Amino acid sequence: EVMLQRYILLCAQDVNGGLRDKPSKPKDFYHSCYNLSGLSVAQHALSSSWPSTSCEAGDDDTNLNSLFGDASVNILGKTDPVLNIRLERVMYATEQFRSANERNDQEVRGNET
Repeated sequence: EVMLQRYILLCAQDVNGGLRDKPSKPKDFYHSCYNLSGLSVAQHALSSSWPSTSCEAGDDDTNLNSLFGDASVNILGKTDPVLNIRLERVMYATEQFRSANERNDQEVRGNET
C-alpha cells in the first residue's frame, strides 16, 4: 500500500492540481477521482479496523496502514471501495433508504387493515 501511495503522490499529481493516469498523460477528472479513491483505500482498507464506524480522516490514526509522506497532511477520509464514495455518505444513504423502507412497510400494513 505504501508504493501505491508513493506513486499517486509523486507521479500522478499534476503540478497545477489534479491527478493523471501516468506522468506522460494530462490530468483529468476520471483519474483524479480514482487516484483519490485508491489513495484512501491504500491508507485505510487493509488496516485492522476496516471497516469501522469512524469515517473522518484521523479518527483512528493508530490503525492506519503505513503512510507515505507527512501523516499530518496526507491522510484522506475513508472511501467505500465498492461505491467509491466517502463512508459517511454511504451510512447516510443507507439510513435514508432504511427509513424510507420502514415508512413504506408501515403504509402497506396500514392499507391492509
